[in-house]
Amino acid sequence: LIYLADAYADLKQSDTSAYWFNRVIDLASKDTSKYNWELSTSFAKLAGLYAREKKYGKLKKLALNWTKYYPQKANAWFFLAIAYQTSQDLKNACDCYRKTLKYDPKHKYARDFYKKLKCKELKNGKAKK
Repeated sequence: LIYLADAYADLKQSDTSAYWFNRVIDLASKDTSKYNWELSTSFAKLAGLYAREKKYGKLKKLALNWTKYYPQKANAWFFLAIAYQTSQDLKNACDCYRKTLKYDPKHKYARDFYKKLKCKELKNGKAKK
């Protein structure tokens, strides 16, 4: 089913692709020990699809779910940070970038956005003056 979802994504049929990735997530989440690769891969591919399509509400919902299944997965936190950043929730975006860097200190994009948002200076959602 992952390959089917990929094929629809290649055909620019993102809604159908998302349907199949979500279907894999639903099925694989029932037995994560047996279907760990399928679950992890589907989360990652669907997150990329939602980010490319600028469907940030769906990305946020997906990434929140992803971090529940994989709390130490840097990319799950990174995509959640992107979703928060696009909705101007900078405090949560910075928190998620921090978690991304905790699990992958070399994550270039997380490091770049962390600096760009001035997350070190951020407190309670607003930059210190």
